[in-house]
Amino acid sequence: MKLTVRSAAAWLPLLVVAAGLSACGGGGSGDSGGPPPPPPTPPPSGLSYPTPPLYNVGTVITPLDPTVTGTVTSYGITPDLPAGLALNTTTGRISGTPTAPWRAKHTITAKNAGGNTTFEMTISVLTDRSTTDRTPDEAQGRQIHVMYVVPSDGVDDHLDQTATLEASLKIANEWFKTQTGGKGLRFDTYGGGKLDATFLKLTKTDVDMNVAGGNVRAKLESQLYLNGFNSPDKVYLVYYAGDGDGCGRGAWPPTLPGNVGALYVGAAAGCTVQPFAVGAQPPGFLEFLAVHESLHVLGFAPACAPHHTEFGHIGDSVQDIMYSGPQSWQPSTLDVNHDDYFGAAVAGCRDLSNSAFLDPLPAGAEAPLGWPYVNLTNLTCANEGTTNPGPAGAATQVMFVNNYQVNGTPATASIFERVADPLAPSGYARVFKVNVPYNDGVVWSTNVFENSVFVVVVNNTCVRLVRAPANPSRFLITN
Repeated sequence: MKLTVRSAAAWLPLLVVAAGLSACGGGGSGDSGGPPPPPPTPPPSGLSYPTPPLYNVGTVITPLDPTVTGTVTSYGITPDLPAGLALNTTTGRISGTPTAPWRAKHTITAKNAGGNTTFEMTISVLTDRSTTDRTPDEAQGRQIHVMYVVPSDGVDDHLDQTATLEASLKIANEWFKTQTGGKGLRFDTYGGGKLDATFLKLTKTDVDMNVAGGNVRAKLESQLYLNGFNSPDKVYLVYYAGDGDGCGRGAWPPTLPGNVGALYVGAAAGCTVQPFAVGAQPPGFLEFLAVHESLHVLGFAPACAPHHTEFGHIGDSVQDIMYSGPQSWQPSTLDVNHDDYFGAAVAGCRDLSNSAFLDPLPAGAEAPLGWPYVNLTNLTCANEGTTNPGPAGAATQVMFVNNYQVNGTPATASIFERVADPLAPSGYARVFKVNVPYNDGVVWSTNVFENSVFVVVVNNTCVRLVRAPANPSRFLITN
């Protein structure tokens, strides 16, 4: 290979050309376009508020101020705050004086040009609480009275004081009216149409109410009667803040006499994952369930309905409010096809369109079969020897509730039936039926007939004497 060596001078033109190209760059003016744009604004983060206390209608609140990291240009909230409270969209402060009961979960959003952050909190505003059925009733006759019942160890969510029940049942009833041509369920109201909801705190725990083999609805009925809620003209729709057998249960006259429909909305109940509807929201599970259980207590759907199934239910459509069957309940209609219990015109079969619990009242308003309940009176033990059972009449039911004390000490009451006994000196004898513990009740319906005579015994001594009528009846054993 031949190696050729050039002098340094021979490379000089090439270096100059290369240097010239480098100096020319892109041939521009030398302007690079200005400084780079600023980095994007980071979104705010870590938004939080103090846990709000329970507020009261008409009382100014201590303002709630946010804690947040970063710059915030504006705040927003959904749903709107209760009447009287306001959110400052610049500072995020919540302040004011609430003017109406309220309970809702709110989402607050803090944002800037870079994004947003959110925080959820529940705001509750309480109105006055009533532990009695307010009088006078605005409507006369049959009606549904709402109760919020909490066991002694239950959590009080103040559903009666925050308008939660009122809002939910208003939505339920407005839906009901769309199905009936304008007729609603007749709820007990006061003060110009406000829902009369009564609060009752039980002395029993939730475990007491859920004893093995017990029926929570039946125990609620006993507890209501024990506490004076025994109007013969009222159905009691109970929201029970405890557990239960399912999400709800209702009496079903005449097969299952009673005046209580119950929704189980306590912390352990399966219904708690379901929210109450508010404002302009459509009815949801709890609203439909309230109608469902109320109709059961009114005797619907009756056993004579063409598609009746499973003790007061309908089996032809999952959309029926009274449906029960293998498929999931998807309520949207009151009596699909109007062929079972509303406007069905089934011969000899009670129809909801004629119920005495509708508002306005239909022309031929009818109470549920077996109504009204009869509150029994004491015939006095001195008359036991001459108070004998008459000819057995219609099969019936008697509920005994025990509030009897001996010298201030709670006592167990024993129920005996007076029956014919040719071997007894008087021709009649007592046959033991059941014990009723203090602060408890029992429904006795096995082989109970009109004209049956019952003797109430405490400490081996007769304390009360009653005779069963044809209609279901009840008796409070008290001093």
